[in-house]
Amino acid sequence: MSFSLFHSGPHLGLGTHRIETERLVLRRFRMTDAQDMFDTWTSDAETARFMRWTRHEDVAETRATVSYWVRSYRFGGYEWAVTLKDGTLIGSIGIMDISEGELSGELGYCIARPYWNRGYGTEALGAVIDYMFDRVGLNRLEAYHAVGNPASGRIMEKCGMKKEGICREKYRTADGLADCAHYAILAKDVRPRRTNPRDKA
Repeated sequence: MSFSLFHSGPHLGLGTHRIETERLVLRRFRMTDAQDMFDTWTSDAETARFMRWTRHEDVAETRATVSYWVRSYRFGGYEWAVTLKDGTLIGSIGIMDISEGELSGELGYCIARPYWNRGYGTEALGAVIDYMFDRVGLNRLEAYHAVGNPASGRIMEKCGMKKEGICREKYRTADGLADCAHYAILAKDVRPRRTNPRDKA
């Protein structure tokens, strides 16, 4: 849930802009999203199980998270609310730990459990990969998933990311310190053809 504070280079501080795909709209978070976010996924233990954050016990925790993301937009932060075309909020996706020198960043995403197994994670991740390479100008994007959550790895693979190894006890989840699979993709790598991506930067 971190964000970039640098603005050097022509595109690195571009920040979060609206992206449309065939079925989704990726937009900036608003404070009014906090209750829906809490009701849909941050309060759900199964959704949070393999995340780096723990299940929220109160909507105030979710409001604090959304407030952090909203404030990050002033500094070129990258955090999208993932919504269906009818406006239903179903998840989040963002970029953490951007390195200016290496032109790289780490992806993180979460789709609410009622919307699993419908391809929404793949659609959102693919759109953000394209945005960060084609609009922002990064060279490398990487991501991790707990080895107990192989479905997340399948999303990464469908978006053209390649597994680079296993990081032992990489981060803490609800199950304790988790071994994590490490995936990455370079700007020069072949990416799957996207269906109807449109960004509004």
